[in-house]
Amino acid sequence: MTKPDKKVQYDETTKTNQTHVAFKPKILRRVTLPQFKVVELNYYKFDSAIVEKLKIEKDDKGVMVEKTVAVAHVTDLVTGEQGQIVVGSVLRGVLAENYANDSYVDKAFAIRKNDVAGKRYKNYLVDEIEA
Repeated sequence: MTKPDKKVQYDETTKTNQTHVAFKPKILRRVTLPQFKVVELNYYKFDSAIVEKLKIEKDDKGVMVEKTVAVAHVTDLVTGEQGQIVVGSVLRGVLAENYANDSYVDKAFAIRKNDVAGKRYKNYLVDEIEA
């Protein structure tokens, strides 16, 4: 951990010296991850395999129900930020079909999400890229 730097500043409004500690911690591991949304084109490196998580949400009648959702931990290659994405059944199927035994982990991908005319689901164009 870095040592805090003490800086003394003169406050004009109170006419006093104030000591502020400039603390800049080094992040060792992000415990909670932000949720990324797969939009038109994303560049992700998969940091983990796809896993099922329990999600609680309201149904059409306003009743709380439990639902499972598939998520994966990824790194956004554009920003370098770590997060997680919800992996729909179509994208999950594409990865499972082409990468046996979760071999997509530690690989980078360009993922393009496309609408399918007249359908509720989305189609994905997935390219493995060098990162």
